[in-house]
Amino acid sequence: MLNGLTYQDLTNHIVPGPKSISYFIPLLLLPAALLIPPLVLSRWQLCSLFLPLIYASLIHAWLSIGGLDVLSMNVFLWSTFLLALKDPRRDFKRVHLGPKPAGAPQQHQLNGTSNHGKAEGHSRDESYPADFINRLAWVGTLLVSLRLFNWKTGDTFHDALQPRPPAHSSRKRFLIHAVLCTVRGWLLPDACAFYIQTDPYFRTSALSIAAPYPPPQANTPLALALLRLLPPRLLRTSIITTQAFALVSLQYYLPSIPAVLLNSINLLPASRSPHTWPPFFGPFSAVLDRGIRGLWGQAWHQEFRYLASTPGRTLGEVLGLPRTSSAAWALAALSGFGWSGVVHMGLVPPLPLHTTLSATQLRLCIAGFFWAQVPALAVEAVAASAARRWLPARWCRSVLLSRAVNAAWAAAWMCVTLPLLGVAARELRYWTVWPVPVSVCRGLTGQGWSAWDLS
Repeated sequence: MLNGLTYQDLTNHIVPGPKSISYFIPLLLLPAALLIPPLVLSRWQLCSLFLPLIYASLIHAWLSIGGLDVLSMNVFLWSTFLLALKDPRRDFKRVHLGPKPAGAPQQHQLNGTSNHGKAEGHSRDESYPADFINRLAWVGTLLVSLRLFNWKTGDTFHDALQPRPPAHSSRKRFLIHAVLCTVRGWLLPDACAFYIQTDPYFRTSALSIAAPYPPPQANTPLALALLRLLPPRLLRTSIITTQAFALVSLQYYLPSIPAVLLNSINLLPASRSPHTWPPFFGPFSAVLDRGIRGLWGQAWHQEFRYLASTPGRTLGEVLGLPRTSSAAWALAALSGFGWSGVVHMGLVPPLPLHTTLSATQLRLCIAGFFWAQVPALAVEAVAASAARRWLPARWCRSVLLSRAVNAAWAAAWMCVTLPLLGVAARELRYWTVWPVPVSVCRGLTGQGWSAWDLS
């Protein structure tokens, strides 16, 4: 399968990647800019000197690639966030969380309020360091902290939640959880791939997501027959959702295990060990409580949240909009999902093979999924407000009823919008590649345990 595949083949036809030295220049310029203290260059001098160079390098890199890619778009947003929209050297503080000093009172005894949900222990804030060595560590940590947990940024809404509680109370608990999530992240894509091989929708461009299932075979497994009691659109959307969630989860937890093990033998600082970080995903019960807003605002990972939504928030501040106003919220949502769509366009190679759609059409399919979430949020917010105003109070207080409505609404909206991602994935032949090298499903059904042909 990999025989004869060159780097040019890979970056032209499978996944976009760097093709010029300009791609790497911003990766050096951004930390260099942040390492220069304010006494040497003011904020606007820093922006005027570094941002044009970063932008010019990225534009040249995109022209060389023949389109965007995810990493370079992240660098674009991160550079804009840290240099133009925020002033880390003045406003940011790194929150160090350590053991509580012996005899120290509980936090609620210090300020008279409850500390429910906050991290236990003693914390201290570290502003932009004056000496170079500490500044190097401070800037390095900031650059890899996309979620900005345990960082105070001058945003009162964000800073009120810092320091964030770690995912688990000990390395052991985190490792157990990470191993279970890794197993889950292996088995679920394997099971989805096993199903995908039986459904022509995932391999035939002419079929819609609502097309009927193929006729059952005499040897159709009982589990497959039971799955096909679901409507085709719902089942296929669920397969796409499950595989995406499992693979994203696997990408986080699999490398977390060696990182935590290195920390256990003092080869990695605690601040770099994932067991001291907040959970990667939030509670999926948020979808039941708040529908689409709960999905994107709490349940799904927040890797792109600050990078993507801050331009909209900044525009709202420039326009003098109150932070909690509907207009400010709308600008943040438009910015967040707008830029998320553009970032994910970077998954499409410049010259995709065997497709019935152009690279531009595929990019618009992927971006369209994210852009379509904005009207869903608006509809949901208006509907929730109308329900509180017009429906009987006992209905609004019914947790069971509200959760059932939110679950049905979220599932219905995903069934409408996720097929956009399904079309792009099918055209890019994602479904023809088994996502894990060793398949339990194939092995148990006598098709061989190895899923990848590496010859």
